[in-house]
Amino acid sequence: MKTSVEGIELHLAHPDELTVNWVGQEDAMRQLMAAWMVIDHRDLPMNPRLLGKPGVGKTTMAYA
Repeated sequence: MKTSVEGIELHLAHPDELTVNWVGQEDAMRQLMAAWMVIDHRDLPMNPRLLGKPGVGKTTMAYA
């Protein structure tokens, strides 16, 4: 996959497709989805940071 940013051609890897289902912690998932939501063409999605101790589901949430 190729894309161009300001005249510079970038070669991107194909995205991984994982079948991950998110169970529980609906508030955390809703907040993450809201950070990526774009309503107006001038909106820029936010870049949220997932913080937590090992094993709490940060990677799973990012995949979901």
